[in-house]
Amino acid sequence: MLFQEKDAAVRAALAAGKIQMNYFRQNPKTEIKEDGSPVTIADQLSEKKILEILKYEFPLHGFLAEESGETNSSAENVWIIDPLDGTKDFVRGLPWFGPLIALQKKGEIVVGVIHLPYVNETIWAIKGKGVFIGNKKLQVSKVSSLSQATIAQGNLSSFTKRNYLNFLSDLSLKSFHMRTADNGYGYSYLAQGFLDGLMEAAVKPWDIAAGKIIIEEAGGKVTDFNGVNSIYSGNIIAGNKNIHAELLSLVKQ
Repeated sequence: MLFQEKDAAVRAALAAGKIQMNYFRQNPKTEIKEDGSPVTIADQLSEKKILEILKYEFPLHGFLAEESGETNSSAENVWIIDPLDGTKDFVRGLPWFGPLIALQKKGEIVVGVIHLPYVNETIWAIKGKGVFIGNKKLQVSKVSSLSQATIAQGNLSSFTKRNYLNFLSDLSLKSFHMRTADNGYGYSYLAQGFLDGLMEAAVKPWDIAAGKIIIEEAGGKVTDFNGVNSIYSGNIIAGNKNIHAELLSLVKQ
């Protein structure tokens, strides 16, 4: 069950990744969207290819994609797509980018795929079946306290604009190590146990849908800053269950 959907999502992600590598460090034409974020021809062609593959296999499904918006979003099954997560890194020639694809069924994320083209890694999860990179099953870390934890936070300006700098300062003193890792790489590292927690203060559903099920199937927990199980709140806390609980308590303070 859902293996057909997973396989299609993996094929779509790999196809998008190939497009992205063809444009990587080639100074692709870049435009600035109304929200101030960049978009390149690689974003646009990647989304076109992903939609082409998924619509061919699942013509009755709905879609929520970053660049083209909603199509048939009232359908029982809705694909949530970030065709090129990490566009700012991509534009600057940094390797932390890739497509994120998730399937939401009756409001619940049931399939998630993160493809990292530069390192040629693909992480996939199916609800109740676990999360894998290749044939290797993944599990979040067992680090049990912030004093031993490596925590990643998203774009610092997002926290600054929302008056979370005091929180980040407190967190930096209580954790073992902090670093920035706010895109598909962050969720990949968390699922593999290289990170123990991750927080983002300004995100869209397509930024986190795939990462959410990947972390949950790896044994972790994902909520918003209020502890609500949602990808639509605009912020996110993810981590193994102990670290998630500490981060949630700290951010609520």
